[in-house]
This record gives sequence, structure tokens and C-alpha cells, in this order.
Amino acid sequence: MRIASAWGEVSPTAPDPEFGDFKAVVQHPQFEVVLICDDGATLTAVEAWRFEDDDADVQVTFSGRDIFRTPARQLVHILTEEGNSVGSLDEDEEPDAEETVFPEIALLLSRDTSREVPMDPEDDLPLYFHYAILAPGGYFEE
Repeated sequence: MRIASAWGEVSPTAPDPEFGDFKAVVQHPQFEVVLICDDGATLTAVEAWRFEDDDADVQVTFSGRDIFRTPARQLVHILTEEGNSVGSLDEDEEPDAEETVFPEIALLLSRDTSREVPMDPEDDLPLYFHYAILAPGGYFEE
């Protein structure tokens, strides 16, 4: 947690008694990151939230692409063109344009937001992704 404090104020949560997981929210003036420790001790996933100010001096990249400034449908197209398949958190459901999962690279991207944001006229969803979770391979298959 000492390293995360360089990003901003760290607010740890108590482990969940049912699941044993532990989370620490790192608040920066321009963005928020959540560190997830599923076993209560080992970092297992990182969740990043899109900044509120489009002019924020923050860039969150994956494979060299800004995941919060590249239009969502374009980013999904790029990642699938690179050979990544789109899945679903529930294997019995079809992939969802609002919450996109790339199981092989353990990346979840979501357009879900309660804020007023630019909308994509093609699918009437937010134009950009608003949070991302990156985890080790197989994380979303458990």
C-alpha cells in the first residue's frame, strides 16, 4: 500500500467476512484506482475508474492504447483484430456491449456510468469506457 500512496490517498476496507477479500481505494484528485486482494493479502486485480474531467492529465493505457479516451467500439474492434476474443462474465450469456470481457488477457471494460457523458449514436451507450479491471489470466473464468 506504501507504493499506491504515491498515486493519492489510500483508503483500505476491512476484509469481507464471507469472501475474505480486501480492497484499497486510491483517491487521486483526477482519478480513482481500486486494488483488489481476493485472498486478503495478495494483489489479484486492479480496477481503474475514468477521470471526470476530460482534460485530466491522466492516461490509462493497455497495449499502448488509452482505454478511457479511445471510443469504446473502436477499442473493442482493435483488441479483437489483434486476436482477443470477447466473452461474458456469465458463460451462459452472450457478450454485452456495455460490459466487455476479454478472458484471455483478463481485461474487463465497462461503459456503465451514472454521469452525463457523450453517447455513441450507433448503440446509444456511453462513447467511452468508464472503468477497467485488469487481472491475471483466468481471473474472469473463476
